[in-house]
Amino acid sequence: MSVNISLLSESCGNKASKVCVVYAAVTKNCSENKSDFLNAGSSLINFTLSLGLLEVYFDGKDNFWLLWFPQGSKLEIPLWLAKGLHDSKRRIISVELPKIYKEAWRTVFSADANVVDLHKMGPYYYGFGSQLLNFENPENPEIAQTILQTFVARFRRIMDSSQNAYNEDTSALVARLDELERALFQVGQKGLNDFQCWEKGQASQITASSLVQNYGKRKLTEVDG
Repeated sequence: MSVNISLLSESCGNKASKVCVVYAAVTKNCSENKSDFLNAGSSLINFTLSLGLLEVYFDGKDNFWLLWFPQGSKLEIPLWLAKGLHDSKRRIISVELPKIYKEAWRTVFSADANVVDLHKMGPYYYGFGSQLLNFENPENPEIAQTILQTFVARFRRIMDSSQNAYNEDTSALVARLDELERALFQVGQKGLNDFQCWEKGQASQITASSLVQNYGKRKLTEVDG
């Protein structure tokens, strides 16, 4: 399949001063809702387009799209694409800060981060937030500090819960966790289950964690060097 993406600039001359590529998702049916064209992934972000017109063409049956966006159009695209379009010098796009990272929600996190249903508000709160720092925003220092403090505040409770919930229903707790937090909870649960199996004589032997093994290898390398 061949893909042809036309680029337009703000100027009408031959030399383009600014160009912008729009994310193109191949669809099998042109009658599908056009909003699905940009909804490709869970990490979506709103931005304002600084160009006047974009034309996207797909070669193939039922794969033709002609989209017109006036200057100032507000669109929603995956974060990875917004990073590709972002240029601090040319100002191709202006990214809108998601509400969970704005001042009002930062105040909530500062008061008690544990009361927030992170999975509902943003299932990739930490990863998405850290990537937002790539965009120039005067609030970046406060956003970074809130993300760090939120993780620290919630980490102890998550690990304590994972270490004290043997054969218990943890679905209510896990449902409120960010994806990173869920992974940490699962690590804690695995450690607890492995220990219980060893204590009952159901495990043949205890092995060192990969972190300990890697640390030992580094120490040996330093000694040899």
